[in-house]
Amino acid sequence: AVGPAGPTGPTGAASTIPGPTGPTGPTGAGATGPTGPTGPTGSAGALMAWGNNSVGGTTSTRYLDPWGAQNQIAGTDGTTNPRHVAVRAGTLRNLYARHGNPDGNGNDIVYTVRVNGIATALTVTLASTGSQASDTVNSVAVVAGDNVDVEITKAAGIGNSPDGVTVQAEYG
Repeated sequence: AVGPAGPTGPTGAASTIPGPTGPTGPTGAGATGPTGPTGPTGSAGALMAWGNNSVGGTTSTRYLDPWGAQNQIAGTDGTTNPRHVAVRAGTLRNLYARHGNPDGNGNDIVYTVRVNGIATALTVTLASTGSQASDTVNSVAVVAGDNVDVEITKAAGIGNSPDGVTVQAEYG
């Protein structure tokens, strides 16, 4: 014969092994919310570029040609020189000047972006013997129809001019 059951023993130590995960519950009731509106289209990035084969060795103020007329010296007439025309409102920034073949005595050449004939803060100073310099701090706003050019100044003669001078600015 079987005797009576004994008293329940003490509870054992907690287990460190987790039990199995239960099944996933049903998806909640209600419709999905509407899609938000499409954001505005951003401006297409662009580039304005200027260049000439030479900037001259004297202190005469000169102006680079748009897109680079590499076979000539930069002109000296700041009222009729060729310029870019801004086709939309935007901001010019990240100005880079490059001398393809540095030359001269090392005196500085200053490249300044002008808008409608007025000098802006967007400017680069590069020694005639230097290869490249930039202004990634300053910027200037333009509106559609603005005339944009690059003025070249030198406080002192540079002797021989660097060759293959180019200047570029981001237009966004």
